[in-house]
Amino acid sequence: LISKAGYVPDLAGSGNLILTPSGLIKLVDINNISRISSGSRIPLDDRGYPVCDKSVEALFMLEKNLLGRPLDPQDGIYKVFLAPARMEKVHALEMQFHRTQAQ
Repeated sequence: LISKAGYVPDLAGSGNLILTPSGLIKLVDINNISRISSGSRIPLDDRGYPVCDKSVEALFMLEKNLLGRPLDPQDGIYKVFLAPARMEKVHALEMQFHRTQAQ
């Protein structure tokens, strides 16, 4: 879905992924799909959350922690979305989102 169509499902939202009794991970909320934007602009969803970046980060964490895959520095998606400077900006946007939601 990411490499072929240029979209990523919301993997970062609470409850969007479940672990089945047999140990499979299933995506259960497919109503929030983001277009991958590899430019420097960090897209936000309708509530101001950087869902695309956080979903790519969640996918990497699943691959790393469940499959034991190290970060491939040549992987185009991860090269853009997991760049330290971009991740700092995403973290700031995420914190701003949570502050806004708490008000």
